[in-house]
Amino acid sequence: MASVFDEIKTRLTITDVCQRYGVQLDRHNKCRCPLHKEKTASFVVYPARNSFFCYGCNTGGSVVDFAAKYHNLEPLAAARLLDADFNLGLFERDMSAADRAKQADARAERAEQKAIADDFQDWSRSFLKFLCNKSRTLAVTIEAEAPKDINNPMFTEKHADSINEKQIIDYWIDILLSDDLSDKMTLYLQVRAGAAA
Repeated sequence: MASVFDEIKTRLTITDVCQRYGVQLDRHNKCRCPLHKEKTASFVVYPARNSFFCYGCNTGGSVVDFAAKYHNLEPLAAARLLDADFNLGLFERDMSAADRAKQADARAERAEQKAIADDFQDWSRSFLKFLCNKSRTLAVTIEAEAPKDINNPMFTEKHADSINEKQIIDYWIDILLSDDLSDKMTLYLQVRAGAAA
């Protein structure tokens, strides 16, 4: 099996594997580690060596090691996953037609999940930008509609509605800026269904 591992390490780059599994590296090939929770970027990819290392959890290795740790698999299972995800065909000669069909279905499901994750990321960025602009506009409106007489603070219905709308929008912004994926996904599904907007 060592030759299969070597073949995978030769044919795949660590950068491509990270991107395939949704790890977004910055221009210095760093990011927050996808293998543990952290607040600062300690995960580094070394393209010249085709390897990675996390200075936070002290974990590193090759493309196979990354896939194994990322998906919590044994190295052989990780090699099979990489083979399937990148259509390398290294294990297909040992597979039955039913196993190849299962593998194709799993590959299609992972591609669909990746498409959903990409759509969610795009939506999250654009919706956050929209909400920030809306919040700023409402802040200006609230200031303009504020009662001018301090001794007689009579709020108009429109002013109260603007304040309420801004509070909701600021709450959504807090959700999108938080690390809670569950709350973000709930908001995403509500907005997509038209319940939140």
